[in-house]
Amino acid sequence: MGVIKKIMIRRAIIISIKGTKLTNSEKKIIIKGKPWGIILFKRNLASFRQAKKLIDSIKNLMKDNKYPILIDEEGGSVSRLSNF
Repeated sequence: MGVIKKIMIRRAIIISIKGTKLTNSEKKIIIKGKPWGIILFKRNLASFRQAKKLIDSIKNLMKDNKYPILIDEEGGSVSRLSNF
């Protein structure tokens, strides 16, 4: 007998979140909406440690260690990673 794998179908959208932690409503939206990935902006990044916790919480929520997390980084004077 073959093995049946559960496949998570993601939608072809990338969403952002409001702050430095996931809110309960954001968690529900992410679980229900199954976006392709999450994009982080300066408002989401306070420090390396905080960013790592946020990214880990998103990946744990999605049960996917390779879940796409993007950062809107332009470099130069528009750097999202200036605190790192």
